[in-house]
Amino acid sequence: MLKIEQSLLKKAVTTLEKLNNRVGIMPQESYLRLTLQDDELLIEKSEFENFLIVRLKAEVGESVEEWREGSCLKSEIFEHIIRSLPIKGSSRVEMKLKNHLLIIQGRHFILTESSVDYPSLGEEKLESETPIRQDLINNIKFVAPAMSDEEELLIFNGIFIRDDIVATDGRRIHCVRGHGFSKKDKVIPSDYINLLMKMNPVGGTLGFGARERIFAAKGIWNLIGTVISGDKYPDYRLLLNEKYTFIFELSRPDLLAALEEAGARSEERR
Repeated sequence: MLKIEQSLLKKAVTTLEKLNNRVGIMPQESYLRLTLQDDELLIEKSEFENFLIVRLKAEVGESVEEWREGSCLKSEIFEHIIRSLPIKGSSRVEMKLKNHLLIIQGRHFILTESSVDYPSLGEEKLESETPIRQDLINNIKFVAPAMSDEEELLIFNGIFIRDDIVATDGRRIHCVRGHGFSKKDKVIPSDYINLLMKMNPVGGTLGFGARERIFAAKGIWNLIGTVISGDKYPDYRLLLNEKYTFIFELSRPDLLAALEEAGARSEERR
C-alpha cells in the first residue's frame, strides 16, 4: 500500500497531460507505467522518443512487491480518477496494487498490465548540463519558428545546438550566435522542443547524455528525449555575413503596409 499527498498527485496529472498522446502509432503511448523506487512512485508517460516522468514521495506500507515490479494502465482512466478526487486540503490518497488491480481510496478500481513490453530508458550518465534561464528559453523561442515541418527534411526538423542555436527550413534561417550549450553538433527534434516549452522549465536544468539523449528536469518532473547527430547539418555560417557596409532601419508599420500593398498588386496582375 502507498499513501501520497493528494496535491502532489493532482500536480502530477496536470504535468502528465502536457504530453498529448497521438493515436494509432504504438500501444504504449496511451499508457502510464507506475513503479516504486525506494520511497518514490515513478509515473512514466511516453510519446514516440519522448518520455515524461514524475517522481512522487510516498509513504510505503506492506505488500509493495508488485509496485516495485512496475505496472501499466490506461493514462486517461488514471488521470480522470485523480482529477475527480475531492479536494481535502493536505489529505493523502491511499493506493493498493494486488493481482494487477489498482485500488484508489478503496473505491476506484483499475485493471493493470505487466510493464515488460513498456519501452525502457536504461541507465545513462550526463555528459553536460546547463541551467535553464529565461534568456535560454527566449533564444529557443526566437529560432523555433524557422524549424521545418517537412518529413523529408529530417535534419531540419529541430534546432541545431553547439556554439550557436540555429534553426532553418531551407528558406530562412534564425540564429543566436555564441549562446549554444553543447560540446558536440546536435539537433534537438521539434517534438521535444514543443514539449519543453509547455513545461515552464525556467529554473530547471537541461543536459545531454552519452548516448544521444537529452534530459530536462525541474521539481517533480523529468523530460527525456532523443537527439540527432548534427554532423550532417549544413554549415550555416557561410550564409551569415557579419561584415556590413551599411545599416538601415525601417519602421515596422510602414514595412508591413508596403508588403501588403505589394501583395495586393501581385494579386491584381494574376
